[in-house]
Amino acid sequence: MKPQDSHIHQYIQTNCYKYKKEEFTLSSGKKSKHYFDLKQILLNPEMLKDICHTIIFKIEALDKLMGTKINTIGGLTLGADPLTYGVTLYSQIQNKQPLKPLVVRKEAKSHGAQSLVEGLMDYGTLQCLVVDDVVTTGGSTIKAIDALRNIGVEVVAALCILDREEGGKEAIGAKGINLYSLYKKSDFGIGE
Repeated sequence: MKPQDSHIHQYIQTNCYKYKKEEFTLSSGKKSKHYFDLKQILLNPEMLKDICHTIIFKIEALDKLMGTKINTIGGLTLGADPLTYGVTLYSQIQNKQPLKPLVVRKEAKSHGAQSLVEGLMDYGTLQCLVVDDVVTTGGSTIKAIDALRNIGVEVVAALCILDREEGGKEAIGAKGINLYSLYKKSDFGIGE
């Protein structure tokens, strides 16, 4: 299916994309006249269900392509959280490949177990797909990759809903991880 034929694409175009002459400041610190507020799609239960369904099929395709068995999914809180919870729940409901959630905090807790990564249990060998809503420079995704690798989780790939095509894919690639996206900024006819 071509992105422009998808109702998800249409929803993003209509409800998540914003343009402003004065420019937005992105989480990466970069400035842009184009902003994709994908929290709007992640906080819509019907659209989140469709995104999660799409990601489940993408995981199955990635496993075949890479010869892996992705069994965990997670990323840096907050952008990855709805995807992580939604995909793992959807995989259970649909009796698909069982996936376990991992949440990477922005910084370790200062109390309790002082964990940086939540959700680690005795799952055996962990092959993780790192997810995010939007990738610009790749900073959030790289932070999640590093935190997971530091505790022995094998990160096999990264996936985002939207790649802004501003160097993130290349930066993540420099860590030895391929970034896959459901959409790219150029799918919306937007240049910078």
